[in-house]
Amino acid sequence: MASQGSKGVAGKEEQGLMTRLSESKIAETAKGLVETAKGLACDMKLRTTKALESTGKAAWISGTSYLILVLPLVIVTQREHDLIDAESAYGILVPQ
Repeated sequence: MASQGSKGVAGKEEQGLMTRLSESKIAETAKGLVETAKGLACDMKLRTTKALESTGKAAWISGTSYLILVLPLVIVTQREHDLIDAESAYGILVPQ
């Protein structure tokens, strides 16, 4: 029976300790850390969104520039290569 009484006292001491800890600076610090973490997460989300938007814009600009500037050059080069292959296959000599 004496052991049951000591458990009850220890349980009350633990509750008192938890209550004191929850009302102490530790709890306030933990709340501050959680709020700081939430703020950092929101800030990171905003920065990531902006980075993805700018990356998308850069990809669109480079893709469009490729279509306008490089693709016609590739097509002309391919046509010349095909013409040279056809001439060599038929043995046609074109004077230069």
